[in-house]
Amino acid sequence: MQNVLDYKTVLNRYAEACSKSEKCASQAIEYALKKGLTMQQAKKLADYLIENNFINHQRFANAFAADKAKFAKWGPNKIANVLKNKGIEQNYIDNALRKIPQENLDNLATSEIEKKAKKTKYKDFKDLRAKLLRFSFSRGYNITQSEKTIETIINQLKTV
Repeated sequence: MQNVLDYKTVLNRYAEACSKSEKCASQAIEYALKKGLTMQQAKKLADYLIENNFINHQRFANAFAADKAKFAKWGPNKIANVLKNKGIEQNYIDNALRKIPQENLDNLATSEIEKKAKKTKYKDFKDLRAKLLRFSFSRGYNITQSEKTIETIINQLKTV
């Protein structure tokens, strides 16, 4: 059953949610539609929230990128794709990714690929390489860094 609320109630509830955590316009529209507002009302709600600084896409992109890198251990490619799918402008995405030090992203990729390699069952090194590359792509890590890390892991395993 659809939860139908009036515009003012939905606006107040979402403005309160925005004051507690960063949100983006697409989330506001999705929420408003779920609460029974029309698309026109939902867009009006999102515009109001943006104009009154409840929603700020740069703040959202910064918080999202930092959280996903730190807690979900995502790489820059996955973070950028998800933000893009949420309707965040490219310049905000680029700025947010620049705020995460490249060294942190490289260290994160290396450490996560090494952890995955220890848990992965494989029949030969070619199989291990393929599995680790798929893992790396799914996490959105830099391909050049990932390939270097994977080659280092495989070379270490060959010498054991």
